[in-house]
Amino acid sequence: MTDGLPRLAATHFQQKENPPLRIGSYSIAYTSGMDSQNIQTIKEMYAAFGRGDINAILDTLSDDISWTVHGPPTVPFYGVRNGRQGVAGFFSAMDESCTMEEFAPQTFLADGDIVVCIGHMTTRCKATGKAAPTSFVHIFHFRDGKPCKLEELQDSFAVAQAYGS
Repeated sequence: MTDGLPRLAATHFQQKENPPLRIGSYSIAYTSGMDSQNIQTIKEMYAAFGRGDINAILDTLSDDISWTVHGPPTVPFYGVRNGRQGVAGFFSAMDESCTMEEFAPQTFLADGDIVVCIGHMTTRCKATGKAAPTSFVHIFHFRDGKPCKLEELQDSFAVAQAYGS
């Protein structure tokens, strides 16, 4: 338990039949020291994701985080989640419904309290076995040095098709 949050096991990272998550190379663009620190925070969160260390991600977030992944409700991890417990639910829904085959952040842009990451990922729906390769944009807003809002944009149509929607 971390701060009263359930310990999450990202089992798809621990199973031998699943290859290690590939974290791609990326470029960084920033204009100030705070921008650089905010980018570093996101890079550390992504590294924790690659290790399956969901608690490290949750510990980085503000208590009142708003976490939004845009797309239809037929995909279990789409929607709005609030607070660390809500974000824990997002990662649980992902773990239960898909495997992450590739997660490749490629470009980081920062301006004050906003960090944008552009990248590519491939998830595979466990129920259908179908893969959904897609580009993504993550928009993080920071307050007091912690992410307080995330909006994720991706090809939700491709993902929904992989889920049979």
